[in-house]
Amino acid sequence: MKPGFLKEPMSGNLGLLVLRCAAGLSFALHGYDKIFGEEGVAGFALFVESLGIPMPLVAAWLAALSEFVGGLALITGLGARLMSIPLVFTMLTAAFLVHPGEFPGNMELPVSLAAAALVIGLMGPGKYAVHFGNSKK
Repeated sequence: MKPGFLKEPMSGNLGLLVLRCAAGLSFALHGYDKIFGEEGVAGFALFVESLGIPMPLVAAWLAALSEFVGGLALITGLGARLMSIPLVFTMLTAAFLVHPGEFPGNMELPVSLAAAALVIGLMGPGKYAVHFGNSKK
């Protein structure tokens, strides 16, 4: 490999950092709005109920917390692999229950965010992340 500004391992880790921060910010802001927004989780639960999802208040809290906490996990990298699981599930639920048949269109954002969470879940957070202990990642 020729010396250069972005060497192979560094560019991969920087790419994961950018992906984590961009997707994590989007997740965290959407989750924050569901929890602390004008209507809060109760308002979001009414929407979830209109979709026919059972136990709408529980489902609303799970979706909102997975987005908010999962977004923060992606940004820091701490627990990013574990948190990618509920994020992928939440975004695929949004894509196929909230926006069915809207591709291209409104389905693109949840599908793209699900893909980003899946990539982070499979590859890990990369070198530029918060790690506990004697991690060599």
